[in-house]
Amino acid sequence: MRAVLLPGSPPLSDPAAPTLLSAVRRSLPNGWAPMPASDRRTAWRWLGSAAAVAFVGTDPAYGPRRLAESLALTLLAQTRACRVALLGVRAEPGRDRPSRRLARSLAQRVDLLVLADDGSARAFVDAGSPAPLRVGADPIWAGLAEPLPPTERRDIVIAAVRATDDVGELREPLQQIASFGLPVVLQPWERYTGDATQSCARLADLLGPATDVLAPLQDVEDARRRFAAARLVVAGAPHALIAAATAETPFVAADGPGAARIAGALGQRASHNGDLPHALVAALEAAPPSRESVATEVEAAEEGFRLLRVLLSEGEEGAEALRGGTRLTPEGWDE
Repeated sequence: MRAVLLPGSPPLSDPAAPTLLSAVRRSLPNGWAPMPASDRRTAWRWLGSAAAVAFVGTDPAYGPRRLAESLALTLLAQTRACRVALLGVRAEPGRDRPSRRLARSLAQRVDLLVLADDGSARAFVDAGSPAPLRVGADPIWAGLAEPLPPTERRDIVIAAVRATDDVGELREPLQQIASFGLPVVLQPWERYTGDATQSCARLADLLGPATDVLAPLQDVEDARRRFAAARLVVAGAPHALIAAATAETPFVAADGPGAARIAGALGQRASHNGDLPHALVAALEAAPPSRESVATEVEAAEEGFRLLRVLLSEGEEGAEALRGGTRLTPEGWDE
């Protein structure tokens, strides 16, 4: 059995961990197994046992430190004759000269580069990588492709809360929603009772006794089923937004460029410069992401995994299944 190392995999406490691992496992060639490594030390320790390295749905090109670590791991892996892939990754390398140089080198060294969105592709091109670059989707989409059973929609708003979210910033927007008579339900974005659950408890105290706090999640599919019963979802975690989209539930992206890019691709609202209260109120009457846009993301994620299968099997498996679900970014971007 040959192993593919997955540096930067979600930790076991993250709902994305089992969903992503299952999607990777289904995509690998015969005789291959995934070897997730959520922290840097584990990745370096296990590299000697790997036949390939795949950064799947992680952020290896966010800032100079991650870039340097990702490039160093890539170079060492290639001295061991390992194939290296970046699949469905987001990038924001920075505009300083060292970061740009690291980003260019990483893009040139890997055997397969599939970016999660246009913004990440532009970041690499701005750093000097030659266009066109291949754009797919976040790999988690591939784990949410199956249709949901019919679910009764309730007039509630679910806020998915991470341990790192500022509950103070969420208080006013959610209080405003509650003032309209809409129940607010808090979903800890974690698989075990921990810091996110504690953050939800503090936020519930601020919002009042009518606020419910749900149990932690099993995985992103579990979040999807819960979100399918809501009128609206608000979250900063990109995978929470993807769960809402595949549940055909409107959402508001509360924080960060990665979340905003997902919202933009699906025609949903995102908070900018502290306007979360306005975005939430406007989204109450918004339509969910279209089925066509969701299907496009799912197909792009699945195509990325097909490309990984072709790479690892050296063309012996998967080539006949390629459908052109990813795309090459235009060569003629305006500078």
